[in-house]
Amino acid sequence: MLMRINKYLADVTGMSRRAADREIEDGKVRLNGKRAVLGDQVAKGDKVTLRGKEIAEKVEKELTTIMLNKPVGYITSRKQDETKAPTVMELLPEELQHLKPIGRLDKESSGLLLLTDDGDLLYKSTHPKFEIEKEYVVEFEERMTPLVIGQWKKGMKLPDGIARADSMVHMEGTTYRIVLHQGKTRQIRRMAGKTGNAVVSLLRVRSGKNELGNLKVGMWKKV
Repeated sequence: MLMRINKYLADVTGMSRRAADREIEDGKVRLNGKRAVLGDQVAKGDKVTLRGKEIAEKVEKELTTIMLNKPVGYITSRKQDETKAPTVMELLPEELQHLKPIGRLDKESSGLLLLTDDGDLLYKSTHPKFEIEKEYVVEFEERMTPLVIGQWKKGMKLPDGIARADSMVHMEGTTYRIVLHQGKTRQIRRMAGKTGNAVVSLLRVRSGKNELGNLKVGMWKKV
């Protein structure tokens, strides 16, 4: 059975397909002794090397994906940054320390965060072409006018492109339920700033088919 070489690398090593693509483009991958190129197919018995080391054929293993209710104050990273803030990995037991976050929630945000060792899931959940919906409950400093809500839905220009909300439903006061399929960095906070508003609190309650439900803050469960 043939398999695209980037998927093969992702499955065997646990890296993302994007990372596999970069390794291939940088000439770090060889297939049967020749430099691999994007689009190469790997068949049973083929020899694949990464940075000079042979990659063994995939051994079936149980893949793990968990849902974490990230608290405010934690960063979505496997290692501490220069701020020395606690990382989400500090909330997980030793046997889950190999998992990688799917996407990000910034330090001031909370809610549903998925972590996995499934390279295929990581790729499909983060690549823009799959348009995975994410749902948030957001409290703003000020209530939005119909005109501003229209701006959010129509789209507004940010330095990294047009940002828009798929839907925005007023809940109560200055709190709204927002659905996005884009994944721009701090998108909701930057869109709020663009319209002269600011985020007070941001909670992600859904990613694709996964819903946060009643999972307590700081707790995790397998999905």
